[in-house]
Amino acid sequence: FFFAFTFAAINRTFLRQMLHYKEWLFEKKPSILTKLWGGLVKYGFMRQSVPALYTYQGALPKQPVPSIRATCDKYLSTVKPLLEPKEYDVMVQQVTQFQSNEGRKLQRYLEIKSWITDNYVSDWWLKFVYLRGRSPLMINSNYYGIGEGSMEWVPTDNQVARAASMIYQFTKVKQALDRETLPPHVLRDIVPICMDQYHHVFSLTRIPGRDTDTLRKWDQAESRHIAVLYRGVWYRVHMFSAEGKPLSLYQIQSILQGIVDAGAHATGPERSPGLHPPPAKRVTSLPDLDDLQTRAATPDPLPPPAELLAALTTDNRSTWAAVREEHFCRGLNKASLGVIERAQFVVHLDDASPEDWSTQGHLLMHGDGANRWCDKSFTLVVFANARVGIHVEHSWGDAPTMAHCFELALAS
Repeated sequence: FFFAFTFAAINRTFLRQMLHYKEWLFEKKPSILTKLWGGLVKYGFMRQSVPALYTYQGALPKQPVPSIRATCDKYLSTVKPLLEPKEYDVMVQQVTQFQSNEGRKLQRYLEIKSWITDNYVSDWWLKFVYLRGRSPLMINSNYYGIGEGSMEWVPTDNQVARAASMIYQFTKVKQALDRETLPPHVLRDIVPICMDQYHHVFSLTRIPGRDTDTLRKWDQAESRHIAVLYRGVWYRVHMFSAEGKPLSLYQIQSILQGIVDAGAHATGPERSPGLHPPPAKRVTSLPDLDDLQTRAATPDPLPPPAELLAALTTDNRSTWAAVREEHFCRGLNKASLGVIERAQFVVHLDDASPEDWSTQGHLLMHGDGANRWCDKSFTLVVFANARVGIHVEHSWGDAPTMAHCFELALAS
């Protein structure tokens, strides 16, 4: 064991050093040196036929710190088109003074931080660019993705069947991520790409705070369900049977059909919003309903504003945090909010039927303003005409990560 561990550590260290080579990025035609480097990396250090998802994470080079001169030169070239000549001359003087004074000290701090972290900027970027932002997430930060490459064709026009299929495939993607069987991205079969963001795709929620938000991820024991929104009513759907087996596609579709049938019989202000299971006659064979949900299914109708619960996540972050602390800190409200936040992801069965990409994009981005849970890592939206899309919270990861997972679900 000791020798195996030592060999793996040495192999990882050498691979990290080899990956510092960057000339291949700028060559139109690979040089002899690049070919030798590529062959050595591919056949000498990356010999695993089926690498695990995070196999190469420990071998990735640290994010290099640019010199203070390079940073200042890039800054000046960026602001020059925005300033008048006299203003630019003043800015040049200020930048020169900065380099000679406090800039040197700050540069040393930055270099020290780079020695003890893999990426000296990522935690600051997350904290100051995203989590400390107080603007509403909808429009300002979150983004959307459209599932169809053509408006002329969809696999089915049955909303429930399409939703069940997408949920089932997303659970397969989550299973691959949990088991780390999804292969890592490798450019040209030589250069591995960081896969850290894939850890945050499922079971993650952005929690609002007075001054700064936080990202919280739940483990597999706490997050074994999805939250489904249909016509203002939230439902919890467990993704595992009483025996601990993942639900089949047929079981998922049966549950969703029960939810839709329940919503069809409860329209207008008489519908009881909140978090509760479909009527018992619709779900008697389903193993996903527990005491909490049963208690939440009160016979007394709640006021119509309760249907607009998701609108709270579209407000200013400090305002939403204050409301959360005051009204969702105890009792049924806290329990119900916890069910949504602990979900693997959110599903919205939307009554709209977009017929073009522009309309679909608008609906995916903001819906009616009260049916997108903006805090969740992502929301799967299935429209009445069976077209699909996603609404994604941005702070936890970039679009390529979510697009890849979405593509895996679509392609399957």
